[in-house]
Amino acid sequence: MKIRTDSELFDKIDSELSWRRADLLRLRKTILDNKTKNDLLYKALLRSSIPMLYAHWEGFIKEASLSYLNYISIKKLTYKELNKGILAVYIQNEFINRGNMTAFEKGLAISNFFEQDLAERSNIKGIPDPIKTKSNLNSLVLKEIMSILDLDYEKFRGFEVFIDFKLVQARNKIAHGEFKNIYWQFYNEIYTIVIQLIEIFKDEIQNNVVLRQYLKATLAGQTKPLCD
Repeated sequence: MKIRTDSELFDKIDSELSWRRADLLRLRKTILDNKTKNDLLYKALLRSSIPMLYAHWEGFIKEASLSYLNYISIKKLTYKELNKGILAVYIQNEFINRGNMTAFEKGLAISNFFEQDLAERSNIKGIPDPIKTKSNLNSLVLKEIMSILDLDYEKFRGFEVFIDFKLVQARNKIAHGEFKNIYWQFYNEIYTIVIQLIEIFKDEIQNNVVLRQYLKATLAGQTKPLCD
């Protein structure tokens, strides 16, 4: 699906958040329904909720990011108009990751690119798997993704311990078959903060679109909004 306008992007991201929130709410209701009925089922549901919460955390970040890149790719921007994060991913894919080139050949190709091709129309769509969550979306991976998209990471800095040592660590233990008792208070904290983090990420993308932050910093402030 091509995402051509601001509204289409916002609708896509809102839809992505909506079905995930509904999925998590259904599981939450099932947990609450069994809180006083079946202790073993209740505990099993609490344990299963953590991998589910993590899956929606990782899934939303990846899908929202790819939708944002889809939107940018439709703008027919030149390489010199792109912000440095997206340009860096293109250079990494096009030159650095090529195994059939020597280090010198890679350096020469990059030099020629900056000398000859910056004014060419960019090909972001040609980058395979540009957003890598590495099946382990901790704070370092999140920071890299946000750097690629030129999103403000500062709002996530205060959540680094939560992401790394509560959400990701608990998910990894349960997903790898280790027994871990999950209590309501722990689950409720994970549930509340994951939804909050997803909404912050959504807001960051929407702010970037409004402010045209996907453009090179020197161009974003002086470029008129494109038609919506």
